[in-house]
Amino acid sequence: TNPGPSVDWGFTKVNAENTMTALPGAEFTLYQLTCTNTEADHTHDELASADSACWTVYEVQTSAEETGEVTFSALPAGTYMLVETKAPDGFVKPAGQWKLTVDPEAQEPVVIESVGDTLPPAFMTEADGSLKLPNIAILIPPMTGGIGTYLFAAGGSALLIGAAGLLLAFRKRKLGRA
Repeated sequence: TNPGPSVDWGFTKVNAENTMTALPGAEFTLYQLTCTNTEADHTHDELASADSACWTVYEVQTSAEETGEVTFSALPAGTYMLVETKAPDGFVKPAGQWKLTVDPEAQEPVVIESVGDTLPPAFMTEADGSLKLPNIAILIPPMTGGIGTYLFAAGGSALLIGAAGLLLAFRKRKLGRA
């Protein structure tokens, strides 16, 4: 039995701040459009819910430890939705999803479209045609306040008290001479 034409498709998960740095540990779920809904007015733009009759889990992959590579092998023609279900440690999981239209016999066998209320990052195409998917690190705001502010406040207060004491002593001495 010949399953028909298929295409291998993949990308490298990278750090957005340095796209030469691969990120292991990102988990991706690829859903295949297998709709049983025959109502003409429904849409397939996004994954509706876990019990959706339109999308079925096709494959789950995790970016490789050393290379950050994610590969989906032998994808038959069809429509798929790629979702990053777990971000690498220290990185933000992007919103939105990527809709993949696969046609192994087309000039461009995989067409990628970002979908969702908040769009996910775009795939970057390298000179050799390979794809990279950037991920943004979790922003940790700088500490404000803390013990340093208390030390400055205490030091400033001590200077003010000392200055007031000197002022009083100076006035008493000046009044005593008059």
